[in-house]
Amino acid sequence: MGILRSRAGGGQAIAEVIRETLFGDLPLDHWPADAAAADVYPWSAFAEARTHVSAGRTHDAKRCWKSVIGHAGLEPRHYLQAWHFLREHGEHPPDNVVKQVMGIVVEVCLPEGLDVLAHLPGGRSQTPPRNRQWHAV
Repeated sequence: MGILRSRAGGGQAIAEVIRETLFGDLPLDHWPADAAAADVYPWSAFAEARTHVSAGRTHDAKRCWKSVIGHAGLEPRHYLQAWHFLREHGEHPPDNVVKQVMGIVVEVCLPEGLDVLAHLPGGRSQTPPRNRQWHAV
């Protein structure tokens, strides 16, 4: 199990960035946000799809997103993002996929700010730091 906890330190911006990636609904130009990650799968498929969309080759972009969906063992956020982009381009998942639970996100408002816990398949949990830094336990 990969539970992530945090220690005191600076990290509000990191927490916000991580939180935004949990829901699989970022815009095309934000996934991946860092061009350096674009040479590693599945980031490379998303970067290639973005290039295809920019060139008007929607069919080729859809092929890239479908390759992500068909690739086993990825983080749930990648499948959610791929379906998000496919929906934006007229494709819809079959009913059995729509009903799949890819994780649970719980947000709690505390006096110090928003606290978020994401529980993912396989017993993995993530909690973005609120003014803290990540460390794995």
